[in-house]
Amino acid sequence: MKKVKLSNIVLSILFFALAPALAFADSTSVTLPQGFSGIFSCNQDGAYAMSVGALGATGGIYVPVADATVELNTGTLVYKECVLREIVDAQRQVATAGVLQRNDSQILTSRNGSPQFSVNRLQERQSANNQIASDFVKSSAFNSLDPAIQQSVKQAVAQNYINGMNAMASVACAYPGATADFTSANTSGYIFDDIRAIGSPCNPIIAYQDENDILGTQIGEGDSILDAELSEGQGYYPVTSGGLNPLAQQVVTPGSFVNSSFTQIAQSPFNQLQNANDLGQMVNALFAGVSTQITSPTGGGINGISQPIGSTPSYLQQAVTATAQNLQGQIINAAVANLTSALQVEEAYFNIMNSIAQTLISTIAQLRSAENQCWQKIIQNVCATPIAADGTCTAVTPACSTTPDPNNPDAPVPTCPTAPKLKVATSTAFSQAVIDSQITATAQIVANNSSTSKQALNLLNGLIQSVTGSNVDAQASAIAQLNQLVANNLLHTQPQANAAQQQQNAVQGSMQTLLTNTINLWAGTNPNDTTQTNLPWDGTVSPGAGWCDFQSQSTLQQWEQKWQI
Repeated sequence: MKKVKLSNIVLSILFFALAPALAFADSTSVTLPQGFSGIFSCNQDGAYAMSVGALGATGGIYVPVADATVELNTGTLVYKECVLREIVDAQRQVATAGVLQRNDSQILTSRNGSPQFSVNRLQERQSANNQIASDFVKSSAFNSLDPAIQQSVKQAVAQNYINGMNAMASVACAYPGATADFTSANTSGYIFDDIRAIGSPCNPIIAYQDENDILGTQIGEGDSILDAELSEGQGYYPVTSGGLNPLAQQVVTPGSFVNSSFTQIAQSPFNQLQNANDLGQMVNALFAGVSTQITSPTGGGINGISQPIGSTPSYLQQAVTATAQNLQGQIINAAVANLTSALQVEEAYFNIMNSIAQTLISTIAQLRSAENQCWQKIIQNVCATPIAADGTCTAVTPACSTTPDPNNPDAPVPTCPTAPKLKVATSTAFSQAVIDSQITATAQIVANNSSTSKQALNLLNGLIQSVTGSNVDAQASAIAQLNQLVANNLLHTQPQANAAQQQQNAVQGSMQTLLTNTINLWAGTNPNDTTQTNLPWDGTVSPGAGWCDFQSQSTLQQWEQKWQI
């Protein structure tokens, strides 16, 4: 019979996976949790399920009153209130600090590069008046004048406005000798028309005065509009379109809304501090003091909180940085808690699976040992001599028989046959057949998942090192990777470890049954009907019933025939 070698599969039995193989997604950097998944989730498959005991409801004879629903819900609530709430509170502070920073920048620049609130009313009014005058001079207000004097009147109005703004206006005649043009006789026309023209816009002076009055009226209207806007906005201008000219502007957002919106945002840090009444809701002193800094005489006001202090970042930037660091700390704490719990669960799962693997190895070893003992018994009952170096032996000599002697009926003739020579050939075929049919499939699963389990443990340890390190980018990458693993259910959970424990008990029981039934079957006892004993070998390797029944002459004869040379 051909000898079958011991399968190398037993050397691969390290870890028996009861869940789908793990797969690990590429990490991507994140700084803030997004959405509701992974370690930032209250789903049963989310992070709280990683916590040892979170889903392990107590019960039994020593707990007469135990509501499993309450206990399971408590696991969810504990994770939500003690871990997720603090992350959300910290994220709220970061978000509101960011909103405040953006709004502070916007409020300081959104009025054509100037603050949205009134800083210097005289200058702001001057800028608006300048725009009104510029628009007026460029407008069609001068088109109805005599073309001969149109440009001169326009220049005079512009020059008068400039002189007035520069406080250079004078009562001196700016046009000496010009009156002669109005007193000389006009031989080409009617003299009285010329005289009447002196008192009408045909007269450059009258035209100048009329146009200048219109400009003054527009400037006055512009000033009134600015005063009304600041009054309605309590110091804040509305958001408008149309440039700096108040007469051409369209209000997009009233100043009252600009005022109330920025005031609410600036006071939000203090309100959060004032309303803090639960875990993680306390805000840092820098963030809480933003509104105080704005109103402080030495704080520089709204503009001051955004200005660097020497080589030190601005007050607002320091507050934003502090809130971001607090959020990062809360996320790291949650990640460390989940990683530690996940590592404990994974190690427990690995140990249980390793125990199952050892059970398989032990069963295989016992099958090999039982098979070897069978060979020894068969050889002892088939060979009359020890096995020689070449693997041969002399079979047990058959008993002598007698035949009648016709010449002497009282003295029968003895007949003693010659014992045949045998070539003994043992193998592991019978145990291997059982291993192939009952253990190999499980062992293959073990071999395929052992490396994955090792990868999981190595990854978790690596993530813990990254999260607890000082490299911010490495922390963000590790947290993102952990969140992805948990969100995709790629890490073993406590319920899976509990199921593995049950599987361990089942495997131990089934392997013991397999071992007992196999040995009895080899010895010629039917495991399904123990009344059928001393069954002769049926000639098969699998299941090989009775091949080891060395008390059966039929079985011994079959082995002698197979080994006979």
